[in-house]
Amino acid sequence: MGMLVYDVARLMRRHFATQMAWSGLGQSSWRLLVHVARQPGLRAADLAEIMELQPISVSRVLDGLVRSELIERRADSQDRRAWRLFATRKARPLIARMEDLATETRELAMTGLRPEDRSTLLRALAVARDNMSRAGRDSPRSKARPRPE
Repeated sequence: MGMLVYDVARLMRRHFATQMAWSGLGQSSWRLLVHVARQPGLRAADLAEIMELQPISVSRVLDGLVRSELIERRADSQDRRAWRLFATRKARPLIARMEDLATETRELAMTGLRPEDRSTLLRALAVARDNMSRAGRDSPRSKARPRPE
């Protein structure tokens, strides 16, 4: 199951990346922009954990998106050392186009599935994700390792 899910996700990302080539953004940039758009106010450390990247890698991608005026950093009112990240007004049309392309990619991946099979697939994947999330939080190894801030 793991290899099949990985392959489907990889092929969907590849298709999406091909469709996004016009934007000039690489995969890390558009993935980061989507996370910030969906969860305004994230910190770079949050993004690094979500994206499973090193904080320095996230910072480099962020710097490019800030220079392109697609993301802005705002001071964190609770921690003067931290910055909160927000998509800019300039990013909105790009994000809307990305959402359309994501919908097209999902539809392509699910071509040939009946509506009830689509629903079953999505519910099953959500359960598997929740199970693995819980297993990761509950494992002795995850408790021994300090969580990045």
